[in-house]
Amino acid sequence: VNPVLDWTYGHVWHFLRLYPQLPYCTLYDQGYTSLGTTKDTQPCPALFDSNQQKYLPAYTLQDWDQERAGRTNKKKIEKSDKEKITTEKKEIVVEIPSTTTMSQ
Repeated sequence: VNPVLDWTYGHVWHFLRLYPQLPYCTLYDQGYTSLGTTKDTQPCPALFDSNQQKYLPAYTLQDWDQERAGRTNKKKIEKSDKEKITTEKKEIVVEIPSTTTMSQ
């Protein structure tokens, strides 16, 4: 019942540009279109302006399918035997041994 759930990349930027007083992360002004961690996020290659030798702001992206082009595609990374992070699906799975008890 929330119309924002159906918004596209373009809808979000249209709204933010209509209301410039709304704050947003300044990395979007530096060519980032999708933010993850410092290890898997780079400016979107589709926003690189070779004439100016810099990245354009995220709201100038023409092909919205390129929104995640700045994210590296990692497979599985094992942090330990009990914790696995799958970055392709962006889900975190934490297994807690059944012998673990929590003190109150």
